[in-house]
Amino acid sequence: MNTLRQGKPGESSYDAADPVVGNSHEHRDAVGRKFLALGGGEVIGRLLGFAAIVYVSRTVGPEAWGVVAVAGAVTLYLSKVVDFGIETVGPNEVVAAPDEVGTLVSSLVGARLLIASLFIVVGAGLVWLFLRGPDRSAFLAYSLTLLPVAASTRWVHLGLHAAEP
Repeated sequence: MNTLRQGKPGESSYDAADPVVGNSHEHRDAVGRKFLALGGGEVIGRLLGFAAIVYVSRTVGPEAWGVVAVAGAVTLYLSKVVDFGIETVGPNEVVAAPDEVGTLVSSLVGARLLIASLFIVVGAGLVWLFLRGPDRSAFLAYSLTLLPVAASTRWVHLGLHAAEP
């Protein structure tokens, strides 16, 4: 139980020996370390991504970089269709029926893989008809990234984590 105590100005109003509250300085330090670790990782990841984009764009040249950018943009739009909104709705379904997770995962991931495969086959046919050379290769390679998007079970992990007390 938290015990309120009278203290000097600037002191915590809770008892530091309380096992629920603990030492506020230790808690603050732990939160600060976690924040710095997450924030630092985010900054490093974004800087490395930016450096990779600069390097690749200078290496392949403007024409090839344009092909890569368009292929990436098209694939990004298609990945939203393949996702089928499950990343948004899926965690709520997992929380609502945690006993049904196995059935839910197999049916939804199967449907998503079917949709992704359909997009890949139709897209490959269209790319084969209308594009030549490295443009064709870039679009075909990027279309294969739809499979990991379809196979993602991130929504299940979010739902299971949200269901924890």
